[in-house]
Amino acid sequence: MTSGEPTGTNLSERRSTHPNPRMVPVHGSVSTARSSRLPRPSRPLRRLGRTVIHPTPPYSYRGSFVKPSHFRTTDRLEQGLACWQTLRVGRRVFGLRFSGNDDLWRPEIEVSVYGRGTLTRIQWVHLINLLRRRFDTQSDLTPFVRLARRTPRGRRSLLRWIGSRPTCAYSLYELLVILICLQNAQVGRTARMMQRLFEAYGSLVRFDGRSLWAFWEPRALVGQECHLRELRVGYRARSLERLSRYLARGDRTFEDRLWELSDAELAAALREIPGVGPATVGGLMLDYFHRYDALAYLPPWDTKVFRRLLKQPDGSSADLVALVHRTWPGYSMLALHLLFEDQFWRMREGRPNVLTGLARPQ
Repeated sequence: MTSGEPTGTNLSERRSTHPNPRMVPVHGSVSTARSSRLPRPSRPLRRLGRTVIHPTPPYSYRGSFVKPSHFRTTDRLEQGLACWQTLRVGRRVFGLRFSGNDDLWRPEIEVSVYGRGTLTRIQWVHLINLLRRRFDTQSDLTPFVRLARRTPRGRRSLLRWIGSRPTCAYSLYELLVILICLQNAQVGRTARMMQRLFEAYGSLVRFDGRSLWAFWEPRALVGQECHLRELRVGYRARSLERLSRYLARGDRTFEDRLWELSDAELAAALREIPGVGPATVGGLMLDYFHRYDALAYLPPWDTKVFRRLLKQPDGSSADLVALVHRTWPGYSMLALHLLFEDQFWRMREGRPNVLTGLARPQ
């Protein structure tokens, strides 16, 4: 991989000054909320540098960056294979533009970074390494390729999306905010809630000809339960405030330490975070922490999908979990992820899929 240093800038003169349970899967149509209030003026970001990341092959850029099942908010924009995304790191907000060659065995991801101020060499390398981690560019999936090729069940779907990774541009906090807003809410209502939160606490930035919203720091919501209720997020106000208070304790190494834990230790640590239950733990283990064989539980909706997909109409969640572990040992969660995404791609393309009656076309 490249070292990820910015191009066309003098590093020695720089000064210092986080977004799919699935990265965020939503079983319904995606709509972008538009507020009736006029948004505040956007802050312009200038280009700080560009780099090319060379993921470990096989790596599918399209399958890793374009997820039809994911919930969309106004901090991200896709056009073909190009993606624009805001990213908060501490107090700094960056704009990112991604594009890729989608060559499975010689993959490249071009990243342009926009921001305010300057970046030191260390800060730049830290930022690029953060992107490598969140977009899982370093895992070696060749053993899974061999397994998928010799496993009859779902082989065609798996090989179609081989090299696709569960990816997430968000910080852990930002992802959990979205998951809380998705609880017991239709997609349109969640989109409106998220937009009100962006307008109340987020930042609107402009880069590469696009204006996108960026998340806030956890401390922004501490003590804000009453105001959150005024923003019409309902009972979620308390959950958002508790989550923000828990993750605003000033320990910036908390998330980094989670990555070093074993699967069992990580699951236990995640359950200590306010508002995180078994289904959320499973989603975070796969989509955020890339634990490809940590399947322990299937939520009710997922159970319905995989009963159809695996042709087990009477299978319980436990039965399906056991079947998947036997079929794809070592890659149980990754296999389900690719099978799941394939169905959403089929739905987007107007092809037969198992989601009929369970999810609306997007």
